[in-house]
Amino acid sequence: MSKQGNLWVEGLNRSSLNYSGVAIFIEDIMSKRIKDFQKGKNNANWKGGRKKHIEGYILIHQPNHPFCNKSGYVLEHRLVMEKHLKRYLEKWEVVHHKNQIRDDNRIENLQLYSSFHAGQVGKEMKREIQRLKAILDEHKIEY
Repeated sequence: MSKQGNLWVEGLNRSSLNYSGVAIFIEDIMSKRIKDFQKGKNNANWKGGRKKHIEGYILIHQPNHPFCNKSGYVLEHRLVMEKHLKRYLEKWEVVHHKNQIRDDNRIENLQLYSSFHAGQVGKEMKREIQRLKAILDEHKIEY
């Protein structure tokens, strides 16, 4: 082992790499250390591990969760339901917001469905919306 800069590098000696090779090697290692240091709570843009998804859902940073996304986030409404049930949700289970407000994650506002049943509920809701729009149109009420 030899010491290059402040790094101990196994299998590296001064004669095995020219100066530019050593500089690039050390730069690569330091770049990785900086990236690791800037993750999560160490990042200047850290917002406490809670952020809003573009579709309005709340995401919570849970990098050790078995179903987290590649960035380590899990949908908050799924976490709330998991805590309530005291188990992880299956991939095919869907958590529905009863009041349609995607960031209202109170347990009383959440309902668990299978993915098949959730699709059926969505179809029924669309039919009901169409029915109500027809009534409004029939009575010439603007919406």
